[in-house]
Amino acid sequence: MMRTMAIHEILLEIKDYTGPGDKPVIDYNDWRAAILNYDMDLFSERNPVLRRAGRKARSLVVLKYNFRRTLSMKRIAIILFIVTIFLSACTAARWVNTPVRDSKNIKVSLEYHQKNGETVQQHYSQPMKVDAGELKALLGRLVYVERVGTVEDIFRKDKQKSVFQTDEVAQLAPAIADALAKANSNQRVRFVSVNKGGGLIFASRRITEGVVFAESPDRLDIAFNVINHELSINEPDELPPDFKYRDPLKVTSAWTMLIPETSYSHLNPLDNGKDSPIWIVVDLQKFQNASKNEAAITAAAEPEAQSASAPPAKIEKTKVKEISEQPPEPAKINSENIESKLKLLKDLFEKELITQQEYDAKKKEILNQIK
Repeated sequence: MMRTMAIHEILLEIKDYTGPGDKPVIDYNDWRAAILNYDMDLFSERNPVLRRAGRKARSLVVLKYNFRRTLSMKRIAIILFIVTIFLSACTAARWVNTPVRDSKNIKVSLEYHQKNGETVQQHYSQPMKVDAGELKALLGRLVYVERVGTVEDIFRKDKQKSVFQTDEVAQLAPAIADALAKANSNQRVRFVSVNKGGGLIFASRRITEGVVFAESPDRLDIAFNVINHELSINEPDELPPDFKYRDPLKVTSAWTMLIPETSYSHLNPLDNGKDSPIWIVVDLQKFQNASKNEAAITAAAEPEAQSASAPPAKIEKTKVKEISEQPPEPAKINSENIESKLKLLKDLFEKELITQQEYDAKKKEILNQIK
Protein backbone atom coordinates (compact mmCIF):
# COMPACT_ATOMS: atom_id res chain seq x y z
CA MET A 1 0.00 0.00 0.00
CA MET A 2 1.36 3.38 -0.99
CA ARG A 3 1.62 5.93 1.79
CA THR A 4 0.21 9.31 0.87
CA MET A 5 0.97 12.72 2.36
CA ALA A 6 -1.48 15.62 2.34
CA ILE A 7 -0.08 18.91 0.99
CA HIS A 8 -1.87 22.14 1.74
CA GLU A 9 -3.03 23.97 -1.38
CA ILE A 10 -1.08 27.07 -0.38
CA LEU A 11 2.15 25.11 -0.95
CA LEU A 12 1.12 23.84 -4.36
CA GLU A 13 0.73 25.65 -7.63
CA ILE A 14 -0.63 23.90 -10.72
CA LYS A 15 0.63 25.02 -14.11
CA ASP A 16 -0.15 23.86 -17.62
CA TYR A 17 2.77 23.59 -20.04
CA THR A 18 2.32 22.29 -23.56
CA GLY A 19 5.70 23.06 -25.04
CA PRO A 20 8.40 20.50 -25.82
CA GLY A 21 10.84 19.25 -23.22
CA ASP A 22 10.96 20.91 -19.83
CA LYS A 23 10.15 24.35 -18.49
CA PRO A 24 12.61 25.33 -15.70
CA VAL A 25 11.07 26.57 -12.46
CA ILE A 26 14.13 27.11 -10.29
CA ASP A 27 17.86 26.40 -10.50
CA TYR A 28 20.06 25.79 -7.47
CA ASN A 29 23.76 25.07 -8.02
CA ASP A 30 23.79 22.06 -10.38
CA TRP A 31 20.16 21.06 -9.72
CA ARG A 32 17.00 22.06 -11.57
CA ALA A 33 13.30 21.67 -10.81
CA ALA A 34 11.09 21.89 -13.87
CA ILE A 35 7.69 21.20 -15.38
CA LEU A 36 7.80 18.34 -17.89
CA ASN A 37 5.31 17.15 -20.43
CA TYR A 38 4.31 13.58 -19.81
CA ASP A 39 5.94 11.02 -22.08
CA MET A 40 5.99 7.24 -21.75
CA ASP A 41 9.70 7.20 -22.60
CA LEU A 42 10.35 9.53 -19.69
CA PHE A 43 9.49 6.90 -17.08
CA SER A 44 10.60 3.85 -19.03
CA GLU A 45 13.36 1.47 -18.06
CA ARG A 46 15.52 3.11 -20.74
CA ASN A 47 15.76 6.31 -18.69
CA PRO A 48 18.03 5.56 -15.67
CA VAL A 49 17.83 9.11 -14.28
CA LEU A 50 14.09 9.16 -13.70
CA ARG A 51 13.45 5.42 -13.48
CA ARG A 52 13.31 5.46 -9.69
CA ALA A 53 11.00 8.46 -9.62
CA GLY A 54 8.63 6.80 -12.06
CA ARG A 55 8.41 3.59 -10.06
CA LYS A 56 7.67 5.37 -6.81
CA ALA A 57 5.24 7.80 -8.44
CA ARG A 58 6.78 10.81 -6.72
CA SER A 59 5.09 14.17 -7.16
CA LEU A 60 8.42 16.04 -7.33
CA VAL A 61 11.09 15.24 -9.89
CA VAL A 62 14.44 17.06 -9.81
CA LEU A 63 16.61 16.99 -12.91
CA LYS A 64 20.38 17.42 -13.05
CA TYR A 65 21.17 20.85 -14.43
CA ASN A 66 22.93 19.46 -17.51
CA PHE A 67 20.09 17.05 -18.29
CA ARG A 68 18.45 17.91 -21.60
CA ARG A 69 15.95 15.84 -23.49
CA THR A 70 13.44 16.83 -26.14
CA LEU A 71 10.14 15.09 -25.53
CA SER A 72 7.37 14.58 -28.00
CA MET A 73 4.39 16.91 -27.75
CA LYS A 74 1.65 15.74 -25.43
CA ARG A 75 -1.44 17.59 -24.35
CA ILE A 76 -1.53 16.07 -20.90
CA ALA A 77 0.76 17.98 -18.53
CA ILE A 78 2.01 16.80 -15.17
CA ILE A 79 3.04 18.97 -12.26
CA LEU A 80 6.64 19.16 -11.21
CA PHE A 81 6.95 22.12 -8.86
CA ILE A 82 9.03 23.06 -5.83
CA VAL A 83 7.62 22.46 -2.38
CA THR A 84 8.77 24.10 0.85
CA ILE A 85 10.77 21.06 1.93
CA PHE A 86 13.04 21.28 -1.09
CA LEU A 87 13.73 24.97 -0.53
CA SER A 88 14.55 24.46 3.13
CA ALA A 89 16.90 21.58 2.31
CA CYS A 90 18.84 23.77 -0.12
CA THR A 91 19.01 26.95 1.97
CA ALA A 92 19.07 25.65 5.58
CA ALA A 93 21.80 26.97 7.90
CA ARG A 94 24.36 24.42 9.05
CA TRP A 95 27.77 24.07 10.65
CA VAL A 96 30.47 22.66 8.38
CA ASN A 97 33.16 20.73 10.26
CA THR A 98 36.80 19.98 9.52
CA PRO A 99 38.38 17.38 11.88
CA VAL A 100 41.59 18.34 13.68
CA ARG A 101 41.84 15.38 16.03
CA ASP A 102 39.65 12.28 16.15
CA SER A 103 40.63 9.71 18.76
CA LYS A 104 38.62 7.27 20.85
CA ASN A 105 37.64 9.68 23.63
CA ILE A 106 38.63 13.08 22.25
CA LYS A 107 37.32 14.81 19.13
CA VAL A 108 38.38 18.33 18.12
CA SER A 109 37.32 20.05 14.91
CA LEU A 110 37.04 23.43 13.25
CA GLU A 111 33.59 24.57 12.13
CA TYR A 112 32.08 27.51 10.30
CA HIS A 113 28.46 28.57 9.95
CA GLN A 114 26.97 28.33 6.47
CA LYS A 115 23.66 29.85 5.44
CA ASN A 116 22.16 29.93 1.95
CA GLY A 117 25.38 28.43 0.70
CA GLU A 118 27.51 31.29 2.06
CA THR A 119 29.80 31.51 5.09
CA VAL A 120 28.45 33.59 7.96
CA GLN A 121 31.04 36.17 9.00
CA GLN A 122 32.05 35.92 12.70
CA HIS A 123 35.08 38.28 12.87
CA TYR A 124 36.94 36.27 15.52
CA SER A 125 40.52 37.23 16.42
CA GLN A 126 41.95 34.13 14.83
CA PRO A 127 44.24 32.42 14.14
CA MET A 128 45.40 32.70 17.74
CA LYS A 129 48.55 31.30 19.29
CA VAL A 130 47.85 29.98 22.78
CA ASP A 131 50.47 28.19 24.82
CA ALA A 132 49.35 24.60 25.35
CA GLY A 133 50.69 24.68 28.91
CA GLU A 134 48.64 27.77 29.79
CA LEU A 135 45.55 26.25 28.17
CA LYS A 136 46.13 23.07 30.15
CA ALA A 137 46.24 25.09 33.38
CA LEU A 138 43.08 26.99 32.40
CA LEU A 139 41.05 23.89 31.52
CA GLY A 140 42.23 22.18 34.70
CA ARG A 141 40.85 25.03 36.84
CA LEU A 142 37.34 25.02 35.38
CA VAL A 143 34.86 23.93 38.05
CA TYR A 144 31.09 23.61 38.22
CA VAL A 145 28.29 22.67 40.58
CA GLU A 146 25.16 20.70 39.91
CA ARG A 147 22.10 22.91 40.25
CA VAL A 148 20.30 20.52 42.56
CA GLY A 149 21.85 21.61 45.85
CA THR A 150 21.66 24.70 48.04
CA VAL A 151 23.45 28.02 47.98
CA GLU A 152 25.89 26.61 50.54
CA ASP A 153 27.11 24.06 47.99
CA ILE A 154 28.37 26.82 45.68
CA PHE A 155 30.87 28.03 48.29
CA ARG A 156 31.89 24.58 49.47
CA LYS A 157 34.97 23.31 47.73
CA ASP A 158 33.91 19.69 48.24
CA LYS A 159 30.74 20.35 46.21
CA GLN A 160 32.55 21.98 43.30
CA LYS A 161 33.61 19.50 40.66
CA SER A 162 36.26 19.74 37.97
CA VAL A 163 34.89 19.97 34.46
CA PHE A 164 37.74 17.88 33.06
CA GLN A 165 39.79 15.02 34.43
CA THR A 166 43.59 15.15 34.32
CA ASP A 167 43.90 12.81 31.34
CA GLU A 168 41.24 14.78 29.46
CA VAL A 169 43.13 18.05 29.95
CA ALA A 170 46.37 16.43 28.78
CA GLN A 171 44.74 15.45 25.48
CA LEU A 172 42.38 18.40 24.94
CA ALA A 173 44.77 21.30 25.63
CA PRO A 174 47.28 20.65 22.82
CA ALA A 175 44.51 19.72 20.36
CA ILE A 176 42.52 22.90 21.05
CA ALA A 177 45.68 25.04 20.94
CA ASP A 178 46.54 23.51 17.56
CA ALA A 179 43.02 24.16 16.26
CA LEU A 180 43.05 27.81 17.41
CA ALA A 181 46.33 28.31 15.58
CA LYS A 182 44.75 26.96 12.37
CA ALA A 183 41.35 28.66 12.67
CA ASN A 184 40.37 31.62 10.53
CA SER A 185 38.19 34.55 11.62
CA ASN A 186 34.96 32.66 10.86
CA GLN A 187 35.75 29.34 12.53
CA ARG A 188 35.32 28.16 16.07
CA VAL A 189 36.79 25.07 17.73
CA ARG A 190 34.36 22.32 18.71
CA PHE A 191 35.47 19.66 21.19
CA VAL A 192 33.88 16.45 22.47
CA SER A 193 35.33 14.48 25.37
CA VAL A 194 34.20 11.21 26.95
CA ASN A 195 35.43 10.13 30.39
CA LYS A 196 34.54 7.72 33.14
CA GLY A 197 33.43 9.11 36.48
CA GLY A 198 31.19 8.45 39.45
CA GLY A 199 33.28 5.88 41.28
CA LEU A 200 35.93 3.20 40.84
CA ILE A 201 33.57 0.24 40.61
CA PHE A 202 30.38 1.74 39.21
CA ALA A 203 32.00 4.39 37.02
CA SER A 204 29.71 5.72 34.31
CA ARG A 205 30.58 7.14 30.93
CA ARG A 206 30.17 10.91 30.76
CA ILE A 207 30.32 13.25 27.80
CA THR A 208 31.30 16.94 27.65
CA GLU A 209 30.91 19.07 24.55
CA GLY A 210 31.48 22.72 23.76
CA VAL A 211 33.13 25.33 21.56
CA VAL A 212 36.14 27.63 21.97
CA PHE A 213 36.83 30.85 20.07
CA ALA A 214 38.74 34.11 20.49
CA GLU A 215 36.33 37.04 20.55
CA SER A 216 39.29 39.45 20.85
CA PRO A 217 43.10 39.12 21.14
CA ASP A 218 42.99 38.94 24.97
CA ARG A 219 39.66 37.15 25.33
CA LEU A 220 38.94 33.43 25.09
CA ASP A 221 35.35 32.17 25.14
CA ILE A 222 34.53 28.61 26.26
CA ALA A 223 30.85 27.73 25.83
CA PHE A 224 29.57 24.30 26.75
CA ASN A 225 26.66 22.34 25.36
CA VAL A 226 26.75 19.76 28.17
CA ILE A 227 29.13 19.14 31.08
CA ASN A 228 29.72 15.55 32.17
CA HIS A 229 26.35 14.30 30.94
CA GLU A 230 26.00 10.65 31.96
CA LEU A 231 25.41 8.19 29.14
CA SER A 232 23.31 5.07 29.60
CA ILE A 233 24.71 1.60 28.92
CA ASN A 234 23.07 1.38 25.51
CA GLU A 235 24.02 4.88 24.33
CA PRO A 236 27.05 5.35 22.06
CA ASP A 237 29.87 7.75 22.87
CA GLU A 238 28.07 10.73 21.34
CA LEU A 239 25.60 13.40 22.32
CA PRO A 240 21.98 12.31 22.87
CA PRO A 241 19.48 13.61 20.28
CA ASP A 242 18.18 16.26 22.71
CA PHE A 243 21.57 18.01 22.69
CA LYS A 244 23.02 17.02 19.31
CA TYR A 245 21.86 20.05 17.33
CA ARG A 246 21.90 22.62 20.14
CA ASP A 247 24.18 25.64 19.77
CA PRO A 248 26.26 26.15 22.95
CA LEU A 249 25.96 29.93 22.51
CA LYS A 250 22.17 29.73 22.81
CA VAL A 251 21.92 27.63 25.98
CA THR A 252 19.93 29.61 28.57
CA SER A 253 19.49 26.94 31.27
CA ALA A 254 21.35 23.81 32.33
CA TRP A 255 21.58 21.34 35.21
CA THR A 256 25.15 22.46 35.76
CA MET A 257 26.62 25.90 36.44
CA LEU A 258 30.20 27.02 35.99
CA ILE A 259 31.84 28.81 38.91
CA PRO A 260 34.17 31.45 37.41
CA GLU A 261 37.33 32.66 39.09
CA THR A 262 36.39 36.33 39.30
CA SER A 263 39.98 37.57 39.16
CA TYR A 264 40.23 36.62 35.47
CA SER A 265 36.88 35.25 34.22
CA HIS A 266 33.12 35.76 34.24
CA LEU A 267 29.96 34.19 32.85
CA ASN A 268 28.86 35.62 29.53
CA PRO A 269 25.68 37.75 29.57
CA LEU A 270 22.90 36.65 27.23
CA ASP A 271 20.37 38.65 25.24
CA ASN A 272 17.71 37.97 27.90
CA GLY A 273 19.71 39.98 30.46
CA LYS A 274 20.88 36.93 32.42
CA ASP A 275 24.25 35.20 32.42
CA SER A 276 24.74 31.92 30.64
CA PRO A 277 25.25 29.10 33.17
CA ILE A 278 27.83 27.29 31.02
CA TRP A 279 29.52 29.96 28.88
CA ILE A 280 32.64 31.41 30.48
CA VAL A 281 34.76 34.32 29.25
CA VAL A 282 38.45 34.38 30.17
CA ASP A 283 40.68 37.45 30.16
CA LEU A 284 43.95 35.86 29.05
CA GLN A 285 46.14 38.71 30.30
CA LYS A 286 44.59 38.59 33.77
CA PHE A 287 44.84 34.79 33.77
CA GLN A 288 48.56 34.99 33.00
CA ASN A 289 49.05 37.54 35.80
CA ALA A 290 47.13 35.35 38.25
CA SER A 291 49.23 32.34 37.26
CA LYS A 292 52.47 34.32 37.78
CA ASN A 293 51.33 35.51 41.22
CA GLU A 294 50.47 31.96 42.27
CA ALA A 295 53.84 30.74 41.03
CA ALA A 296 55.59 33.47 43.01
CA ILE A 297 53.65 32.59 46.17
CA THR A 298 54.48 28.91 45.71
CA ALA A 299 58.16 29.69 45.21
CA ALA A 300 58.23 31.87 48.34
CA ALA A 301 56.54 29.16 50.38
CA GLU A 302 59.09 26.47 49.48
CA PRO A 303 61.97 27.83 51.66
CA GLU A 304 59.59 28.10 54.60
CA ALA A 305 58.50 24.51 54.09
CA GLN A 306 62.13 23.39 53.94
CA SER A 307 63.02 25.28 57.12
CA ALA A 308 60.02 23.79 58.86
CA SER A 309 61.27 20.30 58.06
CA ALA A 310 64.78 21.06 59.38
CA PRO A 311 65.68 19.99 62.96
CA PRO A 312 64.77 22.69 65.52
CA ALA A 313 67.66 24.90 66.59
CA LYS A 314 68.47 25.60 70.24
CA ILE A 315 66.70 28.69 71.47
CA GLU A 316 67.81 30.64 74.47
CA LYS A 317 65.41 30.77 77.38
CA THR A 318 65.21 34.53 77.22
CA LYS A 319 64.07 34.36 73.60
CA VAL A 320 61.42 31.79 74.49
CA LYS A 321 60.14 34.05 77.25
CA GLU A 322 59.93 37.05 74.90
CA ILE A 323 58.01 35.04 72.32
CA SER A 324 55.61 33.59 74.87
CA GLU A 325 54.79 37.04 76.22
CA GLN A 326 53.86 38.41 72.77
CA PRO A 327 50.10 38.39 72.07
CA PRO A 328 48.98 36.03 69.27
CA GLU A 329 48.63 37.65 65.85
CA PRO A 330 45.11 37.81 64.46
CA ALA A 331 44.37 35.52 61.51
CA LYS A 332 45.01 37.19 58.18
CA ILE A 333 41.92 37.89 56.15
CA ASN A 334 42.05 37.21 52.42
CA SER A 335 40.24 40.30 51.13
CA GLU A 336 40.25 39.07 47.53
CA ASN A 337 38.54 35.83 48.58
CA ILE A 338 35.90 37.75 50.57
CA GLU A 339 35.22 40.09 47.65
CA SER A 340 35.00 37.15 45.24
CA LYS A 341 32.42 35.40 47.40
CA LEU A 342 30.32 38.54 47.78
CA LYS A 343 30.30 39.16 44.03
CA LEU A 344 29.30 35.57 43.32
CA LEU A 345 26.58 35.72 45.97
CA LYS A 346 25.16 38.92 44.48
CA ASP A 347 25.29 37.41 41.02
CA LEU A 348 23.31 34.36 42.16
CA PHE A 349 20.70 36.56 43.81
CA GLU A 350 20.26 38.77 40.75
CA LYS A 351 19.77 35.66 38.60
CA GLU A 352 17.05 34.57 41.05
CA LEU A 353 18.94 31.36 41.81
CA ILE A 354 18.72 32.01 45.57
CA THR A 355 16.11 33.67 47.76
CA GLN A 356 16.41 36.97 49.62
CA GLN A 357 16.65 35.05 52.90
CA GLU A 358 19.48 32.87 51.63
CA TYR A 359 21.29 35.92 50.25
CA ASP A 360 21.07 37.87 53.53
CA ALA A 361 22.13 34.91 55.66
CA LYS A 362 25.13 34.03 53.52
CA LYS A 363 26.19 37.68 53.17
CA LYS A 364 26.16 38.11 56.94
CA GLU A 365 28.22 34.95 57.36
CA ILE A 366 30.85 36.16 54.89
CA LEU A 367 31.07 39.65 56.41
CA ASN A 368 31.53 38.14 59.90
CA GLN A 369 34.88 36.76 58.71
CA ILE A 370 36.22 40.34 58.55
CA LYS A 371 35.43 41.15 62.20
